[in-house]
Amino acid sequence: MAHSDNHDNPLRPLLGAPVRGGTLAAVACVLEFHSKEKIMKKQNADAVTQQEATTEKSARLYYLDWMQVLAILGVFLFHATHPFDDLGDWIIKNDEITFMLNFFGGFFYPWGMPFFFLMSGAATWLSLRRRAPGRYIRERVTRLLIPFIIGSIVLSPIHAYYELSHNGWWK
Repeated sequence: MAHSDNHDNPLRPLLGAPVRGGTLAAVACVLEFHSKEKIMKKQNADAVTQQEATTEKSARLYYLDWMQVLAILGVFLFHATHPFDDLGDWIIKNDEITFMLNFFGGFFYPWGMPFFFLMSGAATWLSLRRRAPGRYIRERVTRLLIPFIIGSIVLSPIHAYYELSHNGWWK
């Protein structure tokens, strides 16, 4: 006996619409519903996987950023206090030497440049995962080499003036 009204049809909640045409039509509707559901689940899973891959590629490692900030702060402090220590020749040296600056400078001095090379290698490795090598080199030239050249042209005469005047060669 076929159901014409289908109010009591158990497939109605699954399909959301009345099923007409008997058992064979109901089975066909259920199969069609489940195949559409599988396709939708697969599309959603693909979208989630693609979103996770994009998020994984572009996930920022904030602890590396903070390590770079602290390293740059350390470089600033090292260069600002270097006239007051006895760790080597510097452009300008103070007559008074501070023991604490000698101690801390002597402790951190051997680790400064190797740490920057380590940070640079990690940043390069992470950048090359997201960029082609040519694009990476172009970005580094524009972000590092050009400012270095301009800074050298502008700041080197000032540097030379202070060094020569401090050593008594410029009167």
